[in-house]
Amino acid sequence: MTGRVWPDSLERALDQPITPRCPITCCFRLTCATTTQQGVLELWRDGKITQPSQCVFYERLAKLHEDVMGCPPPATAEQMLEGLRERRALQGEP
Repeated sequence: MTGRVWPDSLERALDQPITPRCPITCCFRLTCATTTQQGVLELWRDGKITQPSQCVFYERLAKLHEDVMGCPPPATAEQMLEGLRERRALQGEP
């Protein structure tokens, strides 16, 4: 890597908008922190990660998703967003 990609504080990390860097095959690319995605991007580029399940961050988020939602994560970010829209509609949120 050519530069520092990790934030210097939690507040700074949480204050930044998410800019997807990982491939569209990762359903968490719209929710995983930009700095995390920047940190693993080189692994994707070098072929050390070829599918989301090989990423330690994906593993953690998938476990959390399954614990909370009661089902495995969807295959794509678009499916994730659709599921979230459906949940909001069921709860009467706009």
